[in-house]
Amino acid sequence: LGDRMQKRTGTLEEKLRWAFQLCLSRPPMPAELQVLSRLYEQMQKSYPAAPMKGVALVLLNMEAFSTRE
Repeated sequence: LGDRMQKRTGTLEEKLRWAFQLCLSRPPMPAELQVLSRLYEQMQKSYPAAPMKGVALVLLNMEAFSTRE
């Protein structure tokens, strides 16, 4: 998922919205999008080679992803 997010064209917000929708079958609320944006910024500082992979791991590890109906 992280590689797909990185390769996808568009702004960071568009990429985050797309990945959230893909994982949870709903668009993110503004607060959720803000959290993901901040996470991306933190990951970019800590893991500059692959910040999207860190964001993808968080999305895939969310309880809502694993218990989706």
